[in-house]
Amino acid sequence: MRQQSIFEKNRLIRAEVALLIGFLSVAAAMFGLIYPSSYAPLLFLGAVAVTVVFIMWVIKPVFAFYAAMFVVMLPVGMLPLEIHSNLNRALTVVALGVWLLAVLMKRQRVYWSGTAIAMVAFLIWSLITLLWAYNFDWAKTFIQVYLLRFVLFIFLMPNCVRTKKTLDGMFISLALNGWVLIAFSVYMLIQNGFTPGSRFKLLGVNENDASTLILITLLGVLWVTTQLYQRKRIIKIILAVIYLLLTIVFVFASGSRGSAISLAITLIAFLIWRETRSWSVICILLLCLAIIFFPSLFVTTIERFLLQARDSQSLLGGREILWKAALEMIRDHPLGGVGIGNAGLAIQPYLNIGNRLESVSAHNPILVIWSETGLFGILLYIGILVSAIIEFAKQYIRYQHINIDHPYIPYFAFVSSVFLGYMASWVKGGGMEMAHSYFFMLALLLIPFGLDDGASVQLSNSVNLGDQQK
Repeated sequence: MRQQSIFEKNRLIRAEVALLIGFLSVAAAMFGLIYPSSYAPLLFLGAVAVTVVFIMWVIKPVFAFYAAMFVVMLPVGMLPLEIHSNLNRALTVVALGVWLLAVLMKRQRVYWSGTAIAMVAFLIWSLITLLWAYNFDWAKTFIQVYLLRFVLFIFLMPNCVRTKKTLDGMFISLALNGWVLIAFSVYMLIQNGFTPGSRFKLLGVNENDASTLILITLLGVLWVTTQLYQRKRIIKIILAVIYLLLTIVFVFASGSRGSAISLAITLIAFLIWRETRSWSVICILLLCLAIIFFPSLFVTTIERFLLQARDSQSLLGGREILWKAALEMIRDHPLGGVGIGNAGLAIQPYLNIGNRLESVSAHNPILVIWSETGLFGILLYIGILVSAIIEFAKQYIRYQHINIDHPYIPYFAFVSSVFLGYMASWVKGGGMEMAHSYFFMLALLLIPFGLDDGASVQLSNSVNLGDQQK
């Protein structure tokens, strides 16, 4: 009887699939009559695929967020710049749209963190600086960039990632970003080779940015290995060790002093936490083995630290000249700045290079924002960072108070360690004040604010039950 019901069910499924195929075939033929072209069937199938994906996103808005995050976190240069930029904007807008639709339909709660409120205030003040912007067109472009960063990371990410399941999905997406980056790096290394003393460069990606992105995506790889289901655990551990080894290779092959310092700080922070200590030990062992068997890999970075490389003007890479010019610009425009996004243009006369169309970064996010938005703007911008750190610390204390072995505690260990390492590079990076990686790290600090308390309630009840039994 049971076998007969299974057979009937399978026959029904086959009939439904056959009907669907028949319907799509007839629809494709009709579309070919309406739009006579040899590409009509492909266009029709493409339209069907887009429709199916959109419906899936409406049902599960978090999938739209994953897609937007994945594209945004791809390094600039992997895709044609215009396509990458337009895709970033389109997917961010679609992710916001389907999420808003879900909120209206399901009447979900919307989370507004103190960081989001500070970011809105910063955006409003930045709009006001358009009134005296050094170059209005540049200012408009930068406003748009900051607005998209706010929508996708500061607002949408904490509202979409609300459960352990969606948190895992986000880290899976981040891990995919990491493996794509590593795959392209390995391909470029095989194709172009590597000369000791030179700086390995991935396509058109800045050496510092690529190394920093590899470190950030390490979060996803380690989370997938340690915090997801236990199936194929040995394979995942082997893959994670390979990723750690390749992280060391590409960080030091890039010759980025900041990335090397960030990696070192992250490993030290990993040692502090019980949940991450073993990964730090593994990475240090891999680093020692690389130094023993491939010492030429570290030549570029060592030469740049010792100021022996051609591009090594100083330990700060000549940034002190830029910082001095930025401080002079701040002195001349202390309250309102030169307008959002205009520091790179307004700083040029202070460097005695005249006026050029290309922007010159001051390589210090604090000085850049201060010079662009004045005293009020920099206070709001610092408030965004400080409020995110405070919120992260508050949530850690809350979860630890519930239970010292709470399922979310490893999240705080991984994120805080990588955040400390990232900030070591951020403070002297060019263009880092608006980098997607920076706002992604801020969003990681905010995620615990919106996570559900299902696991917390369960643990709290079990603890109370245990106390009653005693």
